[in-house]
Amino acid sequence: MGAHLRSVVVLTLSAVFLSCSSSTEPHSGTTTYVLTEVDGDPLPTVLFTNDVVQVTVLSDTIRLNADGTGTTSGLQRFVLLQPDGPPEGPQAITSPIHYRSTTHGLEIDFDCPANANCAPPPHLLGSITADGLRLEWGPSMIGRSPLIYIRGGVP
Repeated sequence: MGAHLRSVVVLTLSAVFLSCSSSTEPHSGTTTYVLTEVDGDPLPTVLFTNDVVQVTVLSDTIRLNADGTGTTSGLQRFVLLQPDGPPEGPQAITSPIHYRSTTHGLEIDFDCPANANCAPPPHLLGSITADGLRLEWGPSMIGRSPLIYIRGGVP
């Protein structure tokens, strides 16, 4: 997979992509959420497929800081769907994010590196539930959803 396409795919998916009540505010400090299922399927599962690549998420963790920043990190496997492309093994991905609470819920944006061609935010939309997060892809993103994260301990 070309470096530019890989960057676009990684930025698009990293991410992948959020505490206690129905509130849209995370706890003070850092709160950690671990992905447990995508569209009703437990991990590992396909996160995204297009004409070029199929991405399987093996693990994903979102960490939200009280100041509206955070990270998403995990392990994904990329399978090229073009016959002439080499197979890609699992890749560890960590990306900085920013989030905000709105009247409609939680919005998460993946930080876009300088000179990159990134999809416009918000990249993930959702809510904080009693057990964790329920997220859907934003309007400019594609992939299977909902993404269900459970609240974990602070690392």
